[in-house]
This record gives sequence, structure tokens and C-alpha cells, in this order.
Amino acid sequence: IGILIFPWKLLADPHGYIFVWLIAYSALLGALAGVMICDYYVIRKTELDLAQLFKLGGIYKGWNQRAWIA
Repeated sequence: IGILIFPWKLLADPHGYIFVWLIAYSALLGALAGVMICDYYVIRKTELDLAQLFKLGGIYKGWNQRAWIA
């Protein structure tokens, strides 16, 4: 992954680092954070059962494999 993003090109030009990499990275994380915040406050109404989060037979059904693939 480190070679795919060309870190030497990001650090060679400060303008490219700030305006290309950081904006693209924050756009990706901003969208992800928006979905997580909406799920927590609107759908689940701030109630999570932490003991059930990682159980395969729990109410959340453990890890969501489709989420990892997406």
C-alpha cells in the first residue's frame, strides 16, 4: 500500500501534499464518519450493548463480512 500511494511524490511538493492528499483523505473519512454518526444517533438512538458487539450469536451478529469487502 505504501508504494501504491507514492509517498516520495507527496513529500516532494508541499502544495500537492496539502491540497491533494489531505483533502482526498478527509473527504473519504468525512463520509465514513457521517454514516457512523447517523447510525449511532438516529438508527440506534445512542444505545449499544458492548457485550453483544463481538458475539457471533449476539444481536449485532458479530463482524459484518460485507462491510469489510465494501
